Amino acid sequence: MALYFKFKPHLSFIAQCWWQLEGSRVDPFDWAGSKHLLKPIWVRFESGDGEDGYLRIESEEGSLEPWSPLKTKGPGSLHDKFWFGCYERNGYYYFQIRPIRGDIHGSPEVLPWYLDTDTVGYMGMYHSWFSVPEWVVYIGEDMWQLKGLDPHDLMEGERCVNLVFADNDDNLVTQRTQFGRPYLYTGSRNGKGLISLQVLRHPYEPAKT
Repeated sequence: MALYFKFKPHLSFIAQCWWQLEGSRVDPFDWAGSKHLLKPIWVRFESGDGEDGYLRIESEEGSLEPWSPLKTKGPGSLHDKFWFGCYERNGYYYFQIRPIRGDIHGSPEVLPWYLDTDTVGYMGMYHSWFSVPEWVVYIGEDMWQLKGLDPHDLMEGERCVNLVFADNDDNLVTQRTQFGRPYLYTGSRNGKGLISLQVLRHPYEPAKT
């Protein structure tokens, strides 16, 4: 039994993601008709809005584009496309999720931030001191599961919908509202949902940093 996660570059990809509201089922062939069921997943850095680094799921009603009513102190940078670095352990696949920057049709940069949770369970991006990609990961606190997705079977442009999103320990990702704002969270039985994603580059292995 392997005690580590092994990187699989040929199964890694770039995608844009949306949170599906609780109880919703999305039809991949009726994307326009599903907009009201989806919220874009995104993150922002250096804006000074008090939410930098946290994974966000806000948009205007009926829109698939990120939006927030919070005032920013600077332009910052907003990212709604992510690299899903695929890792295998004991026949199961896990993903290290990082924001990207640049033209996805060129050589986009995978940023040195990875998705994890804070001590309470709220999901956000944390700075990594390791080179990207990490060829072997031992602890796996930054590994995520996309149940219902087969990384061997992906095509660019494909929409993969109604996926179960969970952490390495099988805790489901849920939506939690605090002070009227939605957050993605792990470790709760309430606010269950699913995610949809659209594959933009497959495979994609970042240049080693």
